[in-house]
Amino acid sequence: MQDRLQEQINEIAQRDRRYPAEAYVLVFEGLECALARMSTRRHVTPCELVEGVREAALSQFGLLARAVLESWNIHDTGAVGDLVFNLIRRGLLEAGEDDTPQQFQGVFSFDDGFELAFEKVLETDPPRLATRIV
Repeated sequence: MQDRLQEQINEIAQRDRRYPAEAYVLVFEGLECALARMSTRRHVTPCELVEGVREAALSQFGLLARAVLESWNIHDTGAVGDLVFNLIRRGLLEAGEDDTPQQFQGVFSFDDGFELAFEKVLETDPPRLATRIV
């Protein structure tokens, strides 16, 4: 991440101590996940951004994704909206005309979005031993 961007993220995290700088970085990674799913670049909706953050968290932290987010004081999707609007106020992201923090609330429950999603992955693609037992 660019040094200047990291400095700005650190300043946001110092002003709003609810969330660490790593949480803001995850929002940017989630944005990249959301954009990667689109056939053409356009504005990402709050719901799409939350889903991208979930995807990025699951990709990075696997079964521990929920625990990591909760250790960062992110207990629901509304907290992602808080992070996003802190970045918007700083000029690091742009809101669409109709985007509000309320649109981030209740996108999914953390039970459904993390535990159940991970259980489905385990059902369809269970872990395998890396080596053969002789």
